[in-house]
Order: sequence, then structure tokens, then C-alpha cells
Amino acid sequence: MKKREKLTAGECLILAAALVTGAALLAAAFFLKSERPGPLYDIQVKAARQMQECMDAVRAEKIRRNIAIPTEDIFDTGLIGEAFNMTTSTAGELGAKRTTADPDMAALIVKMLDEAGLSEGDVLACGFSGSFPALNIAVICACDAMGVRPVYIASVGSSTWGANNPGFTSPEMLVMLYESGLIKEPPALITPGGGDDAGRVPDEEAFAQIWERVASLGYPVMIEENFSDNTAARKELYDGEGASAFLASGGNVTSLGKNMVIDLVGQGLIREKITSVNKDSGLLELFLYENRPAMLLLNIRQLVSDYGLPFDPVSHPAPGESPVYSEIVYPYGIIAICLAAEALLLVLFKYLKKSNDHT
Repeated sequence: MKKREKLTAGECLILAAALVTGAALLAAAFFLKSERPGPLYDIQVKAARQMQECMDAVRAEKIRRNIAIPTEDIFDTGLIGEAFNMTTSTAGELGAKRTTADPDMAALIVKMLDEAGLSEGDVLACGFSGSFPALNIAVICACDAMGVRPVYIASVGSSTWGANNPGFTSPEMLVMLYESGLIKEPPALITPGGGDDAGRVPDEEAFAQIWERVASLGYPVMIEENFSDNTAARKELYDGEGASAFLASGGNVTSLGKNMVIDLVGQGLIREKITSVNKDSGLLELFLYENRPAMLLLNIRQLVSDYGLPFDPVSHPAPGESPVYSEIVYPYGIIAICLAAEALLLVLFKYLKKSNDHT
């Protein structure tokens, strides 16, 4: 029997209804969705408010030490350093540094730590360079709000626009915040940072004077120029504290390793699988090799894009207002009805067409 070339009026009507239903399904998904506070909202707001208090304290301390707040610090946060000086380790991006000097970064970190499976009572190993002082504070505030204990090694060296003011380094900021009661944990260890994590900067003599001052703070310090020994000492410290995950803020060589096998483009919670390590492997690789979560905070432009925050923002909304605090809610009831109607129409069309083909 020769099949029909044209559809009947009834078949056309059913197809039209199916198309309308499909369009309604798409409209419901895209136009009827809404935002509501996410399940971590209260913790995120708590972390962001704590970070704001810490930023205010750092700014006040800089003023007390007669350290000028640069005009490039457009929000007057106190967390933006100098364009360059002879104790600066490498070049850095001003927009990235300004992006991290925002309390919403603490809310972002809460979300990331939750995605990594961390919860109250866990221990997070942290490697902090001086290049992102605001980001270091954000991580600690996120941990404090979540009840996670950060065991952090803080480095002195900083790239441009970071904690590169010779008179107030990142470890000194963190010690001041701890001793003021604004954060719960002191540095577990302080290292020089800079080239080879040994304080190699353009003016090493000036840096040596900074290191002498930092070493006199009364907290554990370490200078280890051998990469493998440096990394092993850090990992032994972390393992001794029972760390279940590792987070690197900035690009300390012991975090990244000399292999550079970690994708430096897509960051945050690292999804790469590490099947082998060697003497040049950094802490990120070592933790991933042992199937422990690892996070890298370095490509700030990509990081904030992944979590719905702007890069180099023109304003700082109040804690709780940015998309990082919310979750998208779809009209699942309407979508379910549309899907059921679509399926029914397609079944009806198939049945009707089969019947007409045999008529």
C-alpha cells in the first residue's frame, strides 16, 4: 500500500498543538524561572560581613602605619598595594586584585568549599601567597563561617597591587587580624615567597629586612630553597593536622609545582585526575593524586565568571544581594505538565497517523 504524502487536518492540528506545548515548555523554563536565597545564604552572609570587618581593620592599620591607600583602590578597601617596588616578586593584574577585594568573595568561597564536600569540623590546608591578600582573608572568613578549620601557610612575597607594601605584608595582616580576634586561626607557618619561595625579588637586601621583621612576630617560619624539601615539609604539616582538602590562593611554586600540569585556565575546584606524581609535583597534584579535593584561586576573571560575579566591578552590593548567594528555581510543576502534554500529543499523533495510513 502506498503511503500518503500529506497529513490529514487532524494530524496537522495535533502537530500544531505539540509545537505550541513545546514553546510553552521553553517559555516556562526561561521566562518563569526565579531566584531565591540558596541553602548556604546565612553562612555566606556571615562570611561576607566578617570579611568586611577584616578589610576595615587592614585599612585602618595601613593608615596607622602611614601607608598610603592608592587611588587605584577605588573602593578604598585597603587591600590594594603598590604598582611596583623593588621587593615585588612578579607582575599582577590590577583588575584581578580589585575584584578579590570584595566581601562577596567570602560568599563565593563558601559555595566552593561546599562543592568540595567540606563541612563543619573539617580541616582545609591552605597555601597563601601575598599576591591576593583579600582572597586570603576571604578564604579564612569562609572557613570561620562554615566551622572549617583553615591550616594556612602564608608567604610574604607579592606581585604588583597585592600585599607588596614593604611596611605591611600579608602574614602581618593575618597576624593582626588573628590577634584582634577578627579571625579564628593564626598562620601555621610563614615562608618568604618570591622566587623559589626563598624571597628572590629585585632587591633581596631590602627583602631580608622585611623578612627579619616578619620572623620576629613569634609565629613559625621556614626558609627552604630546595623545592622537594619545601613541598614535603608543607605536606607533612598539613597531613599532621588531618587536612581533607587543599586550597591554593595565588601562585606559590610549592602549590603549582614545577610540572605545571594543572590547567591554569579553568580553576576553582579542580576536576583534573592525577595518576602519577614526581619530585617536581606541587601540593595541588599531591592532594589530587591522593583523591583529596584541591582548589586553585589564581585566574580570577574565570573564577568570578563561574560563580556569577563581575570582574573588576563598578560597585559593591551589600552582602546577600549578588547572584552568588542565590539559586535559580524553575516552575517544575508547569514544566511537568507541559512535558506530559507533549508526550501525550506525540503518542496521539503517532496513533492517528498509523490508523490513517491503513485506511
